[in-house]
Amino acid sequence: MEREKFLSILRELRLVCDEVNKENSNSEISYELLQFSDLARKWDSVYKVANFYNHNWLGNADFMHIPDFYQTLRNCLKYPIIIARKKDTDQILGISTIKYDENNTEHIDPYFPEQDAKYFSITGILTKKDNTFKGIGKKIYEIAIKGAYNYEKHYPGTRIMCVIDCRNKQSMRALTSASENIRNSNYVGEGKELPAYIAGFYELKGNDGKLLEAPTLVMEVGLCERECRKQKEVNDIEFENIERKELFSGLSETLKSSLERYEIMPATVMQDEDCGMVYFYSLGQKERCRLESITIISNNTEKGNNRIPRKDEEIFGVMGPMPSISVEEER
Repeated sequence: MEREKFLSILRELRLVCDEVNKENSNSEISYELLQFSDLARKWDSVYKVANFYNHNWLGNADFMHIPDFYQTLRNCLKYPIIIARKKDTDQILGISTIKYDENNTEHIDPYFPEQDAKYFSITGILTKKDNTFKGIGKKIYEIAIKGAYNYEKHYPGTRIMCVIDCRNKQSMRALTSASENIRNSNYVGEGKELPAYIAGFYELKGNDGKLLEAPTLVMEVGLCERECRKQKEVNDIEFENIERKELFSGLSETLKSSLERYEIMPATVMQDEDCGMVYFYSLGQKERCRLESITIISNNTEKGNNRIPRKDEEIFGVMGPMPSISVEEER
């Protein structure tokens, strides 16, 4: 991400965090940008972030790709990271990296292969295991969307999306609630909203053509404000819990049949050299599939694939001197 764009989105997200903290001054939680935080100035900042990721996601391993130390360091240097922390202890309670990408003639993201697209991706919102504070993930979504909305005014045409496993109803519900909160607060103007909808989905396949993971939904939040419209009748996407070896193909069949009314376009097929072949299916533009009109019924299809934390030495390895992730800037 270009330095000026990086600083611009950091500024916008910090302003939103400041607004949220002011509105909730009595809360025990504070939201901030990692790069502007006191934590970033400490020698073990990246260790603490990597450790948080490693030990606080024990759910379905497909729902979240946990970065090792090196990936965490790269993310801290390249992308804004929103953190929620407990005010009295500075303990991390929630985190998300807001990645940025641009598609051009030299580079196309196989997971969102739209020509000339410039976009943020809200990745892996994670809250502390056994956390007693509610709504942190929803608030991080809200901060990211508001920050991107303000950033888009400086860089028109920028988009924001997130990718969510098709069974992950909790994350979809949090994204829907964040969009509704923005609408109800009149943040973009009375009677207007930034709607969340399904832009498409992708499948990751091996050389044998078999799915390597569950289909993943690609959600977009429209950053150009629109008039609010009445929600259509809610549609259920109910997955069938079948034998593990056939599970992913069954999920794919159900998803495609449930979304066929929105005109599923032919797949764009590209290779991810590290993972396999990516089949991206966009949905037609005539009728948007608003996220609030979808109810996911997982029927426990996400069970039985719980992630086990890696050993600390596998996450950290042998590390030498590190670059600072702190960004110093006058307000």
